[in-house]
Amino acid sequence: MSRVPGIRGRDMAALLAPQGRRRQPMPGFDREFADIVDYIVKITHRIWDERMIGLIRRYYAADCPVWMLGGPVAGAETIIDGTIRTLAEFPDRTMVPEAVIWSGNGRDGYLSSHRIASTATHLGPGAFGPPTGRTIRFRTIADCLCRQNRIVEEWLVRDMSAMAAGLGLEPDALAAATPASDATRRWWAAMRAEVWSAPRLGAPRGSGPRALPAALLNAKLLGDGRGFHRPTARLFAPGGRTIAGADAIDGWWAALRAAFADIAIRIDHVAVNPASGDPADGHDVAARWWLAGRHAGGWGTATGRDLLLLAISHWQVVDGAVTEEVTLFDEVALWRQIRGA
Repeated sequence: MSRVPGIRGRDMAALLAPQGRRRQPMPGFDREFADIVDYIVKITHRIWDERMIGLIRRYYAADCPVWMLGGPVAGAETIIDGTIRTLAEFPDRTMVPEAVIWSGNGRDGYLSSHRIASTATHLGPGAFGPPTGRTIRFRTIADCLCRQNRIVEEWLVRDMSAMAAGLGLEPDALAAATPASDATRRWWAAMRAEVWSAPRLGAPRGSGPRALPAALLNAKLLGDGRGFHRPTARLFAPGGRTIAGADAIDGWWAALRAAFADIAIRIDHVAVNPASGDPADGHDVAARWWLAGRHAGGWGTATGRDLLLLAISHWQVVDGAVTEEVTLFDEVALWRQIRGA
């Protein structure tokens, strides 16, 4: 099998073109797909950009759970309903792939971490209220466990506060206007208990890019040091924020840490791939992680309420240093917890 190319340096025409022979084992997948990156890019494009929503029944398991901080959902039909509602509100939404960072194998399945940049115009009523006619830009990261031509489990992080801000809404006000269901509150409580019961993040095993997520989260959130970013690095953070420079990035992470007391962290998935065919581009690293703690400030006055985050981070690592980072979580769902909404 040949190397699986990533997204970097390839335009949509190249990504959507037939890729030829298989580059990795994919038992049960349609023959047209050469590798997991090819599969994820093409099915996302067909479902969203080509509006072939019914293909969700083909490419998602009938009982597929989708874990989101705003509240999990389950089942292909529920995913179809949610997709239709989103497109009714934002009918011209586009989805441009920025990265697909993957792990796994043909036997156990592949786990992809797919980062997407979207533009969308608010033309219909829905979760964000009456249509404003505004065009917004935001990022999403979807981690998908794929087996036998289907997504069987998904973890979805969308930059909801960037969407709100682009529409002229305050994320905390949107949270108050769209309270969580009782089922979501029960799930938050169960997940917080799971994260709090997990052992503290230990020192990362080994070295190199695979050790980066545990080392960085230890340093930034558990107080075990700083560093990791090149002086010229950029961080793309929730709310559509762009933070430039290692010192400013350290400051963002410090502010995030200061918002929580009694903190606990759990990392569920790490993937590392070459960033491109050029070794000088280094590696792309993805990590999906949970944080549980009590509100100590940062997002409004400290309330002491129990909080949960589901976050996904992508890092480009060159010669051991982070040159670019994307870390996303749903700030609107965080505000619902802070407000008790």
